[in-house]
Amino acid sequence: MEIKLEVLVIDNYLDTAQSYADLIETQCQLKSVATSNIDSALKYVSENPIKIVVLDQVMPIKGTDVFPQLMKINPFLKIVMVSGEASYEDAANARKIGYSDILHKKDIADLPNIIFKLRSEYEKGLTKSIKDSKPFHREWKLKPSHLGSIKYYLLDYMVIEENFIKKSDWKTLEKINQGEKQSKEVTIELKIIDKISVSEESKLQLKKTTKTFLPNLDVALDSSILFSKEVEKSKTETIKKTTELSLRDDEMIEGKKVLSKNYETNQVYKQILLHIKKECGFCGEQTIFPLMIYKPVNKKTYRQISYTEDNMDYTIKTGDFTW
Repeated sequence: MEIKLEVLVIDNYLDTAQSYADLIETQCQLKSVATSNIDSALKYVSENPIKIVVLDQVMPIKGTDVFPQLMKINPFLKIVMVSGEASYEDAANARKIGYSDILHKKDIADLPNIIFKLRSEYEKGLTKSIKDSKPFHREWKLKPSHLGSIKYYLLDYMVIEENFIKKSDWKTLEKINQGEKQSKEVTIELKIIDKISVSEESKLQLKKTTKTFLPNLDVALDSSILFSKEVEKSKTETIKKTTELSLRDDEMIEGKKVLSKNYETNQVYKQILLHIKKECGFCGEQTIFPLMIYKPVNKKTYRQISYTEDNMDYTIKTGDFTW
């Protein structure tokens, strides 16, 4: 049986963080992980069903400054401030912004009791947070003498960026070289992509789900997020526009001769952070995990890249087309 990470300990000193994680695993029987690196901590929360974070306050970045970054990934987290040097102002601010508990390092023996309490509160919070009592996706599993299902619920969503561009998805529509042609007419086809996609970091969360998970999630999103009517219209028709790509023999950029130009396009998306609840019909376990997805909108963006004789490239945005 796969053991999932439930507790994350972040401390300025890795040895200290590991000692707290060991204490939690021994006393609470909960899989814990330790780190002293903030980027690693955020990655752990993004890729694992972490429920509780034990967070040191006195680090290169204050714990109270890391707190909102963690809560943005999973707003259901229970976070405990643990510090031997935190000021009165730090403690007051921690309570104000929503820490679940505050513990002085001299009282670290009390940490297991706090973890037990917060784990129970976390589970209760999940049950209350479901906006729709019906799961948007269900997967049936057959185990010896028992047929059960794994249910998935959409808990909440947050639009992180309205106009998100995937850097790896730029496509060349046309290219013109010096001396080849003086101008080219480029045809632009505007057609919405119907399918949502998932970030590379989130794909780990879906490795055991069926192919119908994302289509079902898309339906659930459409019923939750009010996209414009133009998006629906764009799914049924294709619009073509033309633009001109030109290159003069004497064209220069910063005193350097332009040798070629590319005209490129990219789909525009809404970048959305979701929180999904997974409920096991066999053991009753409930877990929550964040999921970063990209929902295509009825817009494409365009750019022109000029390449000069000294192997430099210069990019200008030539505009967006919305339909």
